[in-house]
Amino acid sequence: MAVDMKMSILVVDDYQTMLRILSNLLKQLGFQTCSRLRTAARL
Repeated sequence: MAVDMKMSILVVDDYQTMLRILSNLLKQLGFQTCSRLRTAARL
């Protein structure tokens, strides 16, 4: 399966720790653009 590693990713979660874990995992996998949002209320 082909994946565009330059696509933007938005990670949304209520817990700061989970945001950090997921963001770090995505960066380790090679994704270049990863934004974090603590709650969906700001969308």
